Amino acid sequence: LEFRRVLFRSLESAFPSQMLKNDLVNMLAEKFPDGRYHDKNICISGTHTHSGQAGSYQYFTYLLSSLGFVKETYDAFLKGVYESIVEADENIKPTRIYLAETEVDENGNINESTRIKEKKIEYCKNNIT
Repeated sequence: LEFRRVLFRSLESAFPSQMLKNDLVNMLAEKFPDGRYHDKNICISGTHTHSGQAGSYQYFTYLLSSLGFVKETYDAFLKGVYESIVEADENIKPTRIYLAETEVDENGNINESTRIKEKKIEYCKNNIT
């Protein structure tokens, strides 16, 4: 698919919900009736910090810490995300997005060297009782 515009918004939040995206799509459609933003050209992503504003998710598990949905928190979060997108739209500059593809071998996801890991294990064996 080819789009003239793509909106990618990364949030300092763990898990943006579908409810947040749906509300943003509706708000942006109202703000920009020319159709520049819609469900197929908006990507809302989280930084996966395992933290976020309590009570602002639609999923039960994420509402346990806040003892339920907190509309005030959700509304403030939604408003902040919406306003940041509107501000970015007002300051948009032409750009290009390039797509590249590669293959990662079986060692592509190693986060630390085997030598360092072995040193840590040895240290723990000798120093932790």
